[in-house]
Amino acid sequence: MRDDLGIRGEDSLFEPESVETKFFAVFAGSASRAGRYGSSHKLIHAHVLDRKREMTDDVRAIAQRMYEAFNARDLTAAKTIFSGDFVSHPLGTVGVDSVVKAWSGLHAMFPDIQVIVEDMLVDADKAAVRTSLHGIPAGVEEQALPSMMEIFRVQDGRIAELWGLSSLSRPGR
Repeated sequence: MRDDLGIRGEDSLFEPESVETKFFAVFAGSASRAGRYGSSHKLIHAHVLDRKREMTDDVRAIAQRMYEAFNARDLTAAKTIFSGDFVSHPLGTVGVDSVVKAWSGLHAMFPDIQVIVEDMLVDADKAAVRTSLHGIPAGVEEQALPSMMEIFRVQDGRIAELWGLSSLSRPGR
């Protein structure tokens, strides 16, 4: 017995490959229903996976470029890393100039500061990054090594938004 989608009644919707196959069979439309699930669903599935992998690689690369530019004190790189309408939710600022100002302030306050990526998780257009901050003089922080947790959203190859928390206490904040 088959339902409207051409799926036999005894097929389980909860078998790992079956769920994916049936989803793409529905998504691909009637061309994939012509046979058991046809080959077009495989092409759609491969394209979706390739695109997600490509996006993930792009997001990881731009996040790494951002930390490398910060550590190298390359303020001009900010214009190629952040979108023109970049939003920093923690700072409540908009635009690339706000990034340059924040980076300059940290570099002036802590001339030896380096941000080291400890963990980076990437999914589609977002990256979650846990970092440790090195080069902070003893006595500035009660803890041995301040850290940050940031989430980026990338759009059109540039960081468009940032959310984050830092254990670094800064004067005036």
